[in-house]
Amino acid sequence: MKKNINTIFGFILIAVLAYTAWVAITFILNVFFNSLKSLNQNQTTLLIALVPSSISIAGIVFSNNLQKQKELEFKNRERKERAYDAFLKTNYEFINQKRSGKTDDQLMVSVTKARKDLVLWGSDKVVKLYSEFMAIVQEQSDENPDKNSQINIKLEQILLAIRKDLGYKNNKLTFGDLLRYFR
Repeated sequence: MKKNINTIFGFILIAVLAYTAWVAITFILNVFFNSLKSLNQNQTTLLIALVPSSISIAGIVFSNNLQKQKELEFKNRERKERAYDAFLKTNYEFINQKRSGKTDDQLMVSVTKARKDLVLWGSDKVVKLYSEFMAIVQEQSDENPDKNSQINIKLEQILLAIRKDLGYKNNKLTFGDLLRYFR
């Protein structure tokens, strides 16, 4: 019931805003065209020359801002990819410590750097899942008998969130598909 009331209220609000916008645009156009009637030939010529050039300048400014925004998104995506790659490599090395040949100290340095990059460049969802993952990892084993399975579940959730953040849909992945990479 409350949802229906909110929907009706939303439609009424949209209708009121649309009507207000229509009245405002009509008023502005009337003022503009009425003021054109009172201009002399030179002023009209100047106005006709200024309108297209103003539109061109606005288009250029808009285009430049859009281009800068795309460049920033591209740079951030590169940073995310590097942070996610470091996270994946570090976790793979940690899980397969014997095969990686790294000492505990070397692994801790890698984990710390990967954590920093992940917090800086990861999406909100990835950072939240990573925080939950670390809480499980740091928990005492005797307090949680299902610790290993919880770690695996959380790690797979992180991997799926990373893929989603990078633009993949994950539609055909099932539980365990991504964890096989670490074995």
